[in-house]
Amino acid sequence: MIRIMARLIRFIFMSVLVFGVYKIIQHATRAWKRKKPQKPSDVSLVLQEDPVCGLFIPEKDAIILKNNKGEKFYFCSKKCSEKFLEERRLHSSIA
Repeated sequence: MIRIMARLIRFIFMSVLVFGVYKIIQHATRAWKRKKPQKPSDVSLVLQEDPVCGLFIPEKDAIILKNNKGEKFYFCSKKCSEKFLEERRLHSSIA
């Protein structure tokens, strides 16, 4: 009777030990398989603000105008870029 109990206890102990090792290995392999998050390097993820309407638009979809100082202005539409240029003309004619 004592031998049977000893074998049963040894079996339960070994089962728990094997299950614990299995879970540790499973957790380690899951963490190893996880991909690292990639840094956004795509230009489409860079947002620029339209100076006329204030809308944020992806840089790749924007209408870009440069002034003679090398500054870039990003616009959501041709209408906003024309409005910006018209306002610039008004300000330059006044000054």
